[in-house]
Amino acid sequence: MGSGREDKEQGAGTFRNSRASTEGLESSGMAHRVINGIAWQGTGLAVTTILSILSMMVLARLIAPREFGLMAIVGIFMGFPRIFTEGAVGQYIVQRDKLEGLQINSAFFVVCLFNAVFAVFIFWSAPFISSFFGQRELISLIEVVAPVFLLNTMALVPSALFQRELNFRAIAMIDLTSFFIGTCLVAIILAWQGFGVWALVMGMLCREISRTILFISAGRYKLGISTRIREIKSVMRFAGGVLLGQAANYLALQGDYFVSGKILGTAQLGYYGKAYKLMSYPANLFGRIVAKVLLPGIARLQGDRERTAAAFMKSLALTALLTMPPCALIIVLAPEIVDVLLGPQWHPVIAPLQILAIGSFFRVAYKVSGTLLLAMGAVYKIAVVQWLYAGLVIGGSILGANYGISGIAVAVVIAVAIQFILLSLMAITHLKIKTLDFIRAHVRPFIISVGILALGFATAELSRHLQFGVIVTLVSTVAAVFILGVLVLRTARQTLLGRHGQWLLITLIDKLPGHLRHQLTNLLLPGLSND
Repeated sequence: MGSGREDKEQGAGTFRNSRASTEGLESSGMAHRVINGIAWQGTGLAVTTILSILSMMVLARLIAPREFGLMAIVGIFMGFPRIFTEGAVGQYIVQRDKLEGLQINSAFFVVCLFNAVFAVFIFWSAPFISSFFGQRELISLIEVVAPVFLLNTMALVPSALFQRELNFRAIAMIDLTSFFIGTCLVAIILAWQGFGVWALVMGMLCREISRTILFISAGRYKLGISTRIREIKSVMRFAGGVLLGQAANYLALQGDYFVSGKILGTAQLGYYGKAYKLMSYPANLFGRIVAKVLLPGIARLQGDRERTAAAFMKSLALTALLTMPPCALIIVLAPEIVDVLLGPQWHPVIAPLQILAIGSFFRVAYKVSGTLLLAMGAVYKIAVVQWLYAGLVIGGSILGANYGISGIAVAVVIAVAIQFILLSLMAITHLKIKTLDFIRAHVRPFIISVGILALGFATAELSRHLQFGVIVTLVSTVAAVFILGVLVLRTARQTLLGRHGQWLLITLIDKLPGHLRHQLTNLLLPGLSND
């Protein structure tokens, strides 16, 4: 990565001059650190996403949908402690204005206590969970993965300190390495040997073990425990409010899985889980960056409403620009994507994937407003909205289950759209942003997405009608969209992208190696390359 490099090659001066004219977040010194964080997080997530897709292509052909459904049920219960460790206590470490060793040790003690209690509870509850879902295999699966909670405890402090220091390079490298070990090596090798769901379980365990070891090894802080009541109360006061909201959010994120597994069975849950995972790739690629990079950046702008408002509006525009167009392509090419990545036996995934892709933007965009409100300390207001969201997801999923997994997908999209609207209204009210300006931030990305949807649908349908095959349909549709996009960027860049979109494009190109940057400048920014 060239994030800290001073480059004298052609175009570099133009990029710097262009950035100097922008407003808000990019006008501050924090912008460079945030953009570097986005670059490292984006690169790490992009590589992890590619590895995840490749591993999924293999595992989907070796493991049956029912076994993926069993693992999804295990995941419902295994992910809960992280909303307290990373989502609550971890953010306490990230956001404290002044952080001392005593506070860190107190936070570590709280996490140790919480995870130890939860590990015992979930181990003891395994027979009841198995009986509820009618799947006896769940007993041994849950009992084996219960120690994961203790592993997460050890990785919390170094992970949160890296995030606080905006050291996203270390986070990206550790996450990538642990994913490769657990999923790309262990899970695939065991699945190839016929271990079924146990291949997924052991892969997850190895991923968490390697992640913990790497964070402890890379961290400069020596772990310790403090039982000082005053500091523990400080941790719990912050973490309690965050946990209240995060618990509701987690319940909403897992509620559709819970309903699908209980009412429709593990095979249908396997199909629904794969649709959700495919939809989540573009959402997670930017959504996790928002949570891990934007939060520390906005937290440091507290007290400056105008700069915070500018950063918020920029984040909204960029979120829409980065998520809406890919989701439009997913809607068009869902049949081909499922055929290539999963195989013909996974065709029930197509319809819920297309439905969930419609709501993918809302799933990422609500994190922008939520991140801002969290940085402003409005944790209890967020909690109210998230509990409403959880109720909508679970209630809607129960009703939607009458129409299969597609009905559940519709209910989830409606719920997440309502949550996005409510959190956004709270954010723009707090920052005194006009509703019309908020709407305008989404207009250009929406128009681009409609254009992609129309062109992509026409190209894909023509290819299907001529029976060109799955690969040709995929390639020709993406190529048609790309070529038209390049032509429009060369001739109407300002109209298409607006100020925020141009800033993002210029900044990202500026982060690339010299030769590649020069080529993309000539291709996409001919006016700038000739300056």
